[in-house]
Parts: sequence; C-alpha cells; structure tokens
Amino acid sequence: MEPPKPEDDIVKYKAWIEKNASALNAIGLSCELDIFSQIKKINSAKVVWDTLAKRYGQPSQGVLNSVGEQGNSSNISGTKEDKPSGAAAKKTTDRNSSNNPGRGDEKSHDYVKYAALLNLVRSGNLDALKDFLRLHPEATSAKITFIDQTALHIAVLAGHEHIVEELVERMSDDNLAIQDIDGYTALARATTTGNYRMVECMIKKNQKLVSIAESSWGSIPVVISMNFDYKELAHYLYSLTPQHDLEPEKGHHGASLVSFAIYTLALDIAVDLIRRCPQLAFALDREQFSPLYVLASTSEAFLSGKHLVFWKRWVYSCMHVRPASRATHETRVNIQNIQGETITTSGFKKLREMKLIHIQSHELLSRMCEKISTLNEEARSNGGVYAAIFRAIKEGNFEFVYEIVRANPDLLYVIEYPAKRTIFMLALLHRQAKIFSLIYGLPQRKIALSGFDATYNNTLHMAGIFTTSTPIHHIPGAALQMQRELQWFKEVESLVPPMLKKGLNNDCLTPRQLFTRDHEDLMKKGEEWIKSTATSCTVVGALIVTIMFAAAFTVPGVSVPVNLFVLMQFPLLVDMTKSTYGPSIFNKKMKGWI
Repeated sequence: MEPPKPEDDIVKYKAWIEKNASALNAIGLSCELDIFSQIKKINSAKVVWDTLAKRYGQPSQGVLNSVGEQGNSSNISGTKEDKPSGAAAKKTTDRNSSNNPGRGDEKSHDYVKYAALLNLVRSGNLDALKDFLRLHPEATSAKITFIDQTALHIAVLAGHEHIVEELVERMSDDNLAIQDIDGYTALARATTTGNYRMVECMIKKNQKLVSIAESSWGSIPVVISMNFDYKELAHYLYSLTPQHDLEPEKGHHGASLVSFAIYTLALDIAVDLIRRCPQLAFALDREQFSPLYVLASTSEAFLSGKHLVFWKRWVYSCMHVRPASRATHETRVNIQNIQGETITTSGFKKLREMKLIHIQSHELLSRMCEKISTLNEEARSNGGVYAAIFRAIKEGNFEFVYEIVRANPDLLYVIEYPAKRTIFMLALLHRQAKIFSLIYGLPQRKIALSGFDATYNNTLHMAGIFTTSTPIHHIPGAALQMQRELQWFKEVESLVPPMLKKGLNNDCLTPRQLFTRDHEDLMKKGEEWIKSTATSCTVVGALIVTIMFAAAFTVPGVSVPVNLFVLMQFPLLVDMTKSTYGPSIFNKKMKGWI
C-alpha cells in the first residue's frame, strides 16, 4: 500500500507519519548498531522491513499490517512467532527499561512519535526534514532520544552541517540552550567534534551559549575545545567568552583553560589569561592541579626539553621571533644570515614554532613567578608551588626551577615531605645534572649539601641510590650506564664535606656501601654487555678482552682493587665517551645567580 500524500488528505498523511515513525523507532531499538547503520537512511518502515527480510530471511507481514492498518507499536515486531518469549522477552524488557529509567509512557510515546525525525536527521535528508517540520514545527525543541537529545544534538553528532544550519534557523535562542542528559548543549557537543562552522552558526544566534557548562566535568565550551586540542576553535571561543566566566570565583573554568592551553602548547591563550588574572596560576583546574604545576610537568615547553643537533641549535640561536598581539598565531620572524626563502621549509618552520613556544613559556613563567612573591605559606602550599618545583626537578625542567628560585630565593630551601629531601637531593636522585649544577652558583654550597632525609640518607647517599626508575635508559649498554653512575658518584663525592662520606643511614650503610648494594645487578649486566660486545667486535674486542680479567671494573667500596675507569685509558673508549657524554656531568662554571 502506498502512503497517503499530504495534498490528497492531510489528516491521513499525519496519521501515516506517526505510524511510520512508530515502526521505524521499534525497528531501530531492536537492531544492533551494525545493522542500524545499513538502514538508517531509509525513511519508510515498509522499505526497512523488506530490506531486513531480504537480507536476514524474516517475514514482513506483521510490520506491514501494523504500519498500514493498525499503527500500534506493540504489533510492530510482527507475528506471535516473531516475538521473543521467556528469558529473551525479559532481557528485552530489562534492556528497554534500563535505557529509560524513571520515564513515563508519555515520554516514551514522544520518542516513538519523533522516530522519523531522528532517522531523517541522522540520514541528512534536508528536503524530507523540511516537510516533517512543516507538519510538526514543535519538533525542533523536542527531546527525541532516551538521553534527552534534540534534533540539533543529533545533527551535530552526525556531522551534517546543512541540517544544523536549518535547525538553528528554525529554533529560538532559548531552545538552542536545551541540554541533554549530560548537560551538553548542542554547541557543547559541537565543540567536542571541533566543527568550527557549526559552532559559529549557533553562537551567531545566541552568544550566551559560551557560558553554559556541561554537567559531567562542569566545563564551558572554550575549555572543552582546548581539552580536545582544537586550537583554532578555542581561540574563537576564547575571544567571545566573558572574562568573569574564567575568574577563580566562577569555578575551575579559567584554571582548566590555562592548564589545557599549556598541555596543548597554545601558550598565547595561557599568557593572556594569566596577564588578565594572575591568581589563576594557583587556582585548581578540574583535575585538581594548578596551572603552575602543569607548566612544571610540561618540559617540552622549554628548550631543556628538546635535544637539538648542532646545526639546529645554531639556527635556533639566530632566530628572532616576536610574539604578536593577544591570543593570535601571528609572529614576526627575522633570521640573520639565512636566505628568506629557506624559512618556508618545514624544518625551519618547526624551529620557528618551537622558539615561539619557548618565548611564550618564559613569559608565562615570569608572570607566575611575580605573583608567587605575594603569596603566604598556606597559599603557596594550596596553590601547588612546592609540588610544582619537585615535579619540575623530576622532569628535568631546568628553566622552570632556575626561574622560580631566582625570582624567589627562599624557595631554594624548600623540603619535600614526607621524605624530607632538598632540591639538590632530588636533583641527584633523579640524575638531573643541569639542575644540580645550580649548586655551583651558591656562595655556601657546602651548607646546601649537608642535609639528611627522613631515613638519614645524606646528599652522597642520593648519588648512590639506584632503582628501576633511575633515568639512565637513554644511555646505550649496561657498561656505559654503569660508567655514568660511577661518574655521578665520584663527582658528588668530591663536593660533599668529608664527614658525609662515612655517614650511616637508617640501614647502617655508608654512601659507598649503598652504591654497591643498589648497583649489583647493573654491574652483572655490564659485564655481560662487555663480553657480548667483545665477541661481536673483533678488533675492539681483542683490546677489551686483554684487560677484562686483569682489571675487571667494579664499584666503590669493593675490596678488590680494580676500577671501571681502567677502561677509560684506551684512547678509542676515551673518544667515544667524551663525544657522547662530555668531560664532566656538572656545569662547574655556573655563575652566581642569587
């Protein structure tokens, strides 16, 4: 039976629309996602059922009768034999009730009524959608799914820009603010997809949407877009978001935006927002971290987090990058002694972008450091200042530690609890040579090295501690790793007061004894590495094997008078080591900086 046409009988046509929608909804609820994807663009329940019958061999008489004659959704599933019974029926009932908690028959009827609209929006059929909305103009504001989504929500998630534009044009400003079960407006859902055109379309009609937070995380659209790393969209939303929405008194929006901007290296937004509202540096974001702490953990925002080869370091030093005005991507670049056209190549472009990020990160850090000096002890602790310093040391974020203690020298003596370790103890524990080298810029370095932690480990003990998390994996081969550990211990030993060399910790171990115990496994692996290398490298192997048993390397404190540094007497190994690691771990030429 052909469906009635609106020009023939509008009453019958409306009745058919509702019956057809009921059938489509029932079929859709019964299908798995992979099957539904095959039929979602079909607008006729009869055609859908015949398609499924053809593919899966099910009879179509039941659904044809229910759509064409009765319109009763309870009969849509076909004949009695087609309906589930027993456990299967209970499972279906439980599933439907779990998808529709606390909702009455009236709302369920609405979902059935608008099933055709749901299908039209998902399929992107604009002409059919217009026909439906002419008959049901109220449908634009109806919640048509079990999770309270409107047709606009569905169109956004389906990615149909033309459908979104049509619906926005028909909807009122207030209806654009309708939220789904998770508190997302259609605009908020659009920000999760990064669709600039959809977002712009909705905001042009109702700019107040930028201030509506979803309920899952309590985030406003600009925070959502930055979290998903949609930088262009985030810049657009940031320019339209009222500043008072981003102040600490309004919740975590501002702190979260700064944190996500740091994570995604969209630092122009972070700098601008901290400039306008400095206290955001110490406010907690939605993950309960302060932006200062996030910056400390993001070592790639600073030059020390990058390892550039020689020519890139030279080009980097020659670049002059000046950030443009607030929250834009525009920069002015001038590179001395380099032809203008070469800057367009990808390598130079990446270096330019890198240097811009480093300039912005320094400005951001400087603004945060200025504010730290005005905070009392409680505000520093609650704002994550101390935690940020300790995290920066672990990450090897030299610029962060240097700038923050230079601007606030009293922070040089902060203690990490409950371990009760100083900045320099932590630098040794995490093998951060550049940070530890700050000790050479202090006038009273011996005093700074004289502390003890909660288990009575002194500074030299820190150089002897070795765990699975000790950062030596960038060094190839266990023997060279062992050599590096010895080098650390020897250099720290030359710095500490003599009494610390014999100091005992709570395990009654001196620093040398602790070093020996913790490095026993690495020592064995180093011996195996040397043997395997000697086997595979004939010439070098002959030299190594010659001295291997006569002067096998050991660790400090072992009674056998042999030393790993014997290997360093061979010119080849000396050259290899110097070219790889340099003559010293620490920068002993560090100038006074306090």
